[in-house]
Amino acid sequence: MLQVEKTKTFYAAHSVKCFGPEHKCSRKHGHSYTVTVWATTYQENPLEFSSLEQAMDSLISQWDHNDLNEVYPKCDPTVEFLCVRLAEHLLDSGIPVTKIRVQETQSSAVVWNALSV
Repeated sequence: MLQVEKTKTFYAAHSVKCFGPEHKCSRKHGHSYTVTVWATTYQENPLEFSSLEQAMDSLISQWDHNDLNEVYPKCDPTVEFLCVRLAEHLLDSGIPVTKIRVQETQSSAVVWNALSV
């Protein structure tokens, strides 16, 4: 088994209320997110990079240069939420995703791993 890897960047704003009203993240702010997806591929039946990219873009394009609180008005759009939402979307799209990393800052990221689900 082999893994393909695709990385995309997008920019979005949000505020996170789950930490309380005094927390700095409760105020509107933005991030430059970097998303990396790993998916299973095989030498005899390769996964096309363009298929993976199209599946990623179909959701990430809804996030890019948007306020995530407006995209998801009924929840806190944390980096954890985005990571799980992308995993669900890719799996529903038929992508054999095994791992996703959503990096919110240079020093902070969330990783979703199919083995831990």
